[in-house]
Amino acid sequence: MDNTSDIVIYGAGGFGREVRSMLSAGAVKGYVDDAEVRVLSQNVLVLGNSEWLKNQSDLSVVLARGDGKDRRLMYAKIKDAHHRFPSIIHPSVIFQDKSSMKIGQGCVIGAGSIFTCDIQINNFVVINLNCTIGHDVVLESFVSLMPSVNLSGGVFVGEGTYIGSNATVLPNIRIGKNVIVGAGAVVTKDIPDNVIVKGIPAK
Repeated sequence: MDNTSDIVIYGAGGFGREVRSMLSAGAVKGYVDDAEVRVLSQNVLVLGNSEWLKNQSDLSVVLARGDGKDRRLMYAKIKDAHHRFPSIIHPSVIFQDKSSMKIGQGCVIGAGSIFTCDIQINNFVVINLNCTIGHDVVLESFVSLMPSVNLSGGVFVGEGTYIGSNATVLPNIRIGKNVIVGAGAVVTKDIPDNVIVKGIPAK
């Protein structure tokens, strides 16, 4: 995790609670959410909504929604408030060659994921539990990988794309922007922007 404390988690749903569980005791200042919520499982305050965040400045904020479309909207609401957006990385994540990687701001990388080398992860990417990311992969901003996604070497994933649990993408495939890849799919050829694919092979 980035060297920060007093983190505000924007999103008090299930994924927000998962993010909270990745952080050390006392690191979280509280939750923010635009829906009326009651956090029952953890002793963390709900501080307010996005309007509250707009009226603050220089906080460390994590956008805690699993879908990149939601994170993009959340960021748009508060981007002018000049907050920091640390990347949260579970300590069990394996980087085989971290010096060759680039990780942008505001990312969340879950437990058990493995990264090889020469990987580029842009801003506000979520990589959930037990994903494997091969060499020379590029993930554009607001990409979402659900648990146990396998990206082979040389894969490119466009901005805002969502890849469901247990999907596999074969080497050197290019996936466009705002694509949804269904759970368990096997992607064997390039995919254009703004489509939904599923199955084996994905189509």
